[in-house]
Amino acid sequence: MERRSFSAGDLIFGAEEHPKEAFLLMNGEVEIRRQGFTAYPKRGEVFGEAALMDKPRMASASAKTDCTLMVFSRQEMEEAIRRDPAQAFDIIDGLLTRLAQVTDQLLEARGNGAED
Repeated sequence: MERRSFSAGDLIFGAEEHPKEAFLLMNGEVEIRRQGFTAYPKRGEVFGEAALMDKPRMASASAKTDCTLMVFSRQEMEEAIRRDPAQAFDIIDGLLTRLAQVTDQLLEARGNGAED
């Protein structure tokens, strides 16, 4: 893994890019945006993982504050999961959390509210 620092306002990645790396938020704040929807990964959460599956980026990410990220490849992720399979659950949990956030935002934008 490689450690990278970003300053507030820096673009971490843009939508539709095809890199093969994902990120782990070590400190600071990151904003993920797509067509008016936003998500904010928490410290210790993985984001940008679609790139590890040879998919283009679905959103853009920028540093909301100065932040430090760990950058890792698909091979590094696979090795980490082999060493500690529970890490796969952490990644899935992060994905489901973001899916719930986006779903709530979508329902709110449509005027349906998130509580049904």
